Amino acid sequence: MREAPEVSPVAEDVPPGTVNAALCVGWSYQILVMGALVFFHLPQQQAYIDSLANKPNQQWTQQDINLFLHPTASMIGMSSPFVLMFALSAWLLFKTGQGRVWARNVLIGLFALRILVGLAVNQNALSFLDVIAQVAVIVLLLLPASRPWFAAERPATDHNFTTHG
Repeated sequence: MREAPEVSPVAEDVPPGTVNAALCVGWSYQILVMGALVFFHLPQQQAYIDSLANKPNQQWTQQDINLFLHPTASMIGMSSPFVLMFALSAWLLFKTGQGRVWARNVLIGLFALRILVGLAVNQNALSFLDVIAQVAVIVLLLLPASRPWFAAERPATDHNFTTHG
């Protein structure tokens, strides 16, 4: 009777440190952005909508009227792009962590586009932090140490073996 081979943890099942670092930076930044949206941006918008009641009607713009008449729709409309971008980035980060090369490539393209927008807008510290975090993720994912994780075929680790007697 043949003995089953000894099973040892295979290094290819664990992402390299550079991929883990990229995922940590990416996830941390995503959480920071959602926190900024929930705790700063939305309350600030709500305060502005509430302040419209004290503003003389002659000074209202069409946007002010829309905000005042439809505050819930306005809040949803203002936060939707952030939430959709968060969801897409989170899903791409998850798939990148699984070693999907297409997810890495799409994530790099998306982050590159967001970097260009961030550099064009450059309105506050969050925009600057956005650019720094996304550059860090792109660089970490493109380092030579990260490439084996995204190889077309990693060695399969089949721990469900049978013994033949």
